[in-house]
Amino acid sequence: ALVLGDADQLRTLADDPNVRSVRLVAERTLDNAAQVEFTKALATWQSTGVLGTDITVGVIDTGIDYTHAAFGGPGTVEAYEAAYGEDGTGPVPAGSFDPDKFLGGYDFAGTNYNADGTDPAQLVPVPDENPIDVHGHGTHVAGAAAGYGVTPDGTTFDGD
Repeated sequence: ALVLGDADQLRTLADDPNVRSVRLVAERTLDNAAQVEFTKALATWQSTGVLGTDITVGVIDTGIDYTHAAFGGPGTVEAYEAAYGEDGTGPVPAGSFDPDKFLGGYDFAGTNYNADGTDPAQLVPVPDENPIDVHGHGTHVAGAAAGYGVTPDGTTFDGD
């Protein structure tokens, strides 16, 4: 179990004979800041000379937020909301993405699909033409595979 408490509360908890151990859980944030070093991508690019130029990557996942700055989109809540529309099934809005990074896509599951869901309606895929990501994982994977990157101020990284 995860609990929050001050030092005295944690000492009391640790002294309880029914408690096996008390450990600190460090807060973490998700980011890709060190992915190049972790995956040794830079060393691979330098040693092979293969830089991904003229490569097309297909990501089969939860979708993609093509409006995200990592893909050259506006990177704003308003752009995402316009792309999602009423229910995530409308057409992909023109100008909401960089055509060099997003060539198109298809939502094979639908925005409400959940294989672990308890509502029978969640267990039935309802495909549509808009691959807008509602879960975030596909955007993360696509960003790691082919994103431009994002600067600390939230804009598209355009360095080398």
